[in-house]
Amino acid sequence: MSRRVASCRVARLGEVLDDVYGPADGAARAPGELDIIGGPAGPEVASNVHMMPLPKICAAELMTENPRTVRVDDPIGEAVNVLQTMDFRHVPVVDEQGELVGMLSDRDLRALQSPYAEDTAVVGAAPRKASAPVSTIMSGNVVSASPDADVTELMELMLDNKIGALPIIDGEGALVGIVSYVDIFRGLLMEE
Repeated sequence: MSRRVASCRVARLGEVLDDVYGPADGAARAPGELDIIGGPAGPEVASNVHMMPLPKICAAELMTENPRTVRVDDPIGEAVNVLQTMDFRHVPVVDEQGELVGMLSDRDLRALQSPYAEDTAVVGAAPRKASAPVSTIMSGNVVSASPDADVTELMELMLDNKIGALPIIDGEGALVGIVSYVDIFRGLLMEE
């Protein structure tokens, strides 16, 4: 059974991936044709990102500056509201001094959902979960980057750590921005 599900015309990226990895299923490809599902994936991509000829773009050019944050003691319900109303998937978590202490993503919140719950104990626990502090579900040990980190470094950090966004920290340790994988895609497309 073939893993090939869809193909698309990608002017440069498909050629780059074929040059670096060769066609994923061994079949010849037209220039620029990229096998979406059957293409390279997994640890090989993460370890070989540095080999891809990418434009020189730094985090400062890609990041959303002064991102919306939540505090470590804010209720989870407030963080959910921030993610939904701002249409974000990741929000940095800061302490009382404004120092970055964690990240909260939509994936962290999925563990709290019980979409078909009928059990009164489960339904009754929902308000308690919403009032619990963000610190109970956030991801600590935050992986971050500096504003001058290039796009290759950002991609490697995301792939190696299986994360979708990186907080950007200046030389004094202050949160100055956030870069998501979507920001990277946009930046690469604008460089075309």
